[in-house]
Amino acid sequence: MPSIPLLAEHQVRPLQGRWEWDALGNDPQFLCSAAAVRGLAAGWYLVDLGFSADRSLADDAALYPDYGDGFRECLRIPLRRLVRNGRISGVVLFQADIVRLRFDPCVSPGQFSLSHMALRKLRRPEALLLMLLRGSRGGRENSKRGMVATAFLIFVTQGARAMAAHLYHDQIGISHSELSQREYRRWLESHDRASVLSSSGGSVQQQTLISVLLPVYNTPPDVLIACLESVLAQTCGRWELCISDDASTRRDTADVLVRYAGRDPRIRIEKRASNGHISAATNTALAMAGGEFVALLDHDDLLHPDAILEVVTAACANPEWHLIYTDEDKLDRRGRRSDPYFKPDYNPELLTAQNYISHLGVYRTAIVRELGGFQIGYEGCQDWDLALRFCERVGASAIGHIPKVLYHWRMSATSTAEDTSVKPYVQQVAMKVLTDHVRRVRPGASVRRLNWPYGAFRVQEGPPADEHVSVIVWEQAGQPIDCLGNMFETLGSTMSVEVIIPVNNGNIAKRWFGDHVPGALSLKVLGTTNTNPAESRNEAARMAKGSILVFVNKDIDAFSKGWLDELVAQARRPDIGVVGAKIYDPRGWVTDGAFVLGGAGGINVAFGGLDSAAVGPRARALHVQDVSAVSGACMAMRANVFHSIGGFSHASVESLVAADLCLRIRANGYRTIWTPYVELYMHEISGASPVQGQNVHGERAWLFQHYPKELLADPFYSTNLEATPAHFKLAT
Repeated sequence: MPSIPLLAEHQVRPLQGRWEWDALGNDPQFLCSAAAVRGLAAGWYLVDLGFSADRSLADDAALYPDYGDGFRECLRIPLRRLVRNGRISGVVLFQADIVRLRFDPCVSPGQFSLSHMALRKLRRPEALLLMLLRGSRGGRENSKRGMVATAFLIFVTQGARAMAAHLYHDQIGISHSELSQREYRRWLESHDRASVLSSSGGSVQQQTLISVLLPVYNTPPDVLIACLESVLAQTCGRWELCISDDASTRRDTADVLVRYAGRDPRIRIEKRASNGHISAATNTALAMAGGEFVALLDHDDLLHPDAILEVVTAACANPEWHLIYTDEDKLDRRGRRSDPYFKPDYNPELLTAQNYISHLGVYRTAIVRELGGFQIGYEGCQDWDLALRFCERVGASAIGHIPKVLYHWRMSATSTAEDTSVKPYVQQVAMKVLTDHVRRVRPGASVRRLNWPYGAFRVQEGPPADEHVSVIVWEQAGQPIDCLGNMFETLGSTMSVEVIIPVNNGNIAKRWFGDHVPGALSLKVLGTTNTNPAESRNEAARMAKGSILVFVNKDIDAFSKGWLDELVAQARRPDIGVVGAKIYDPRGWVTDGAFVLGGAGGINVAFGGLDSAAVGPRARALHVQDVSAVSGACMAMRANVFHSIGGFSHASVESLVAADLCLRIRANGYRTIWTPYVELYMHEISGASPVQGQNVHGERAWLFQHYPKELLADPFYSTNLEATPAHFKLAT
């Protein structure tokens, strides 16, 4: 195996013994030789490291690949399950071509031995075999048999790529928080029953008509028949099916269409003279539509029996809604339902990262026509393009969400339901869609395609070089702020920054803090008698000169450069009220940041306890998104917004101060967003709920008294998921 020289980079020093090292802090690093990793292509590799340490240290060993956008916690590859008998050996996956590669042996001081590192490229079948032979967790015979059986089942129902992903996640001990098929089947048994149309439903039938748009091209007859039957099986009859045959050359496809058109007068077909692809074909179906709304159906997918009933009922109950979307799941190769997407209500920030509206999307017909229908040249992302343009046109109050799974997306070897890489051109079109959207609504911002998995894009604001920023650091009882120097060493910014520290003993603090703040920054130590965090921060904010206020706790440390630039760039957007960060504990687990409201605790950390290397359900842990509230451990906002609502509330319980602030700002028409591009560390391990262990009943009562509606259902989460803890698991 080719050897990779390792260079001591940070917080490590050699000891007298051969290959012996001492970790000097909580972030020891070895950088792989640039010459050795240059040219390492994306794919599967066998890694071999001569590494030995106490289990308490070795459990945190990890590789950090840089795919061109810097070292990120979310790209970390944990190695704890590969440590055996004085070495690390196993299969790792690089999601993109390597620019740099780093090895971190541990996350706390201690001694270890490190002799060598080697990598060998593997073909996927070879990687699969090695992972199968290695076995799963414990290594017991019954465990191995169970792992093999599960892997084989995934291969049969979802394909080799899905099996490889399952084995890999099991090997490195990362759960991406997706639901197992067994869990979902159990949930469906008690939560998913087709309705029997009642007398009230009968009156609904006399109202809104839904035109289902179905573009078809050479669809296999069995798949097409299943699709058509799902429309005929609707419990509400207020639909028409507008089929556009995009010049299919398969005779059996045409025969099926003719046969079904003869069965029901609501099924109409228009055969195009030439093949125009998906946008043109859907526009042909749109021209046929006579309904008040159009629903988008792909030719190999299925509607839930209650899909039209639920949409018509929602449209009648909410006449102001112009766009209605539902939750969705997938059909595996055996026709079994799996992989549900329980979506948030309208989340404009998330919509710039992924087309979560997707299926089932139902649009007011007149507005779709006003917008020109589906744009030619956007095939592959034509529905995302429409969703973005439509949302721009109608605004948040006209967009409704039905939190029920009413659409079934079929997985196949040629479908992006199973793997987005099967249609590589889609990534180029997605870039075009987002660039157009950003040009229309966010002047000065740009779109970057990231060299990450999951087709990730980032909408990035321009550099905030002209801002004056006040960073207010909360410390308690004169305790040392050990992280302060390192945090500001990682600014990476040319902004004017002042640091304000409200403390009880200003003279002592001035001397101590002055040694820890870089000379380029302005340091102000505010002597205060306030011991309440809310009152102290308000006092500091009144003293601040910056147009942007950034509040951070004393135990927060920065992971990489640019953290303040990202916070400030997002906070200065005119529609944004508050910006929060992604915060890990020393183990690399998400411990703070975005909040989900509701449940037993009232406030819960979104993705709480998730390993930094896990992407979360539908990769949501990777994307900027709207949330109800963010933690006061790190939050940024414009000073005029903060002062306009009177700052932090003195009346609220301490642990609820930040959530209360966010909700009051939202009530004034601003949005709260959370950005995973600001990755910070909290030096102490805390619980997954910010109200845990402190007067829980009193705090919960205070929350319900002031925000009863907001705690009923968090609009940026899902009523189908447990709120406490906010791990995106099914609610019972």
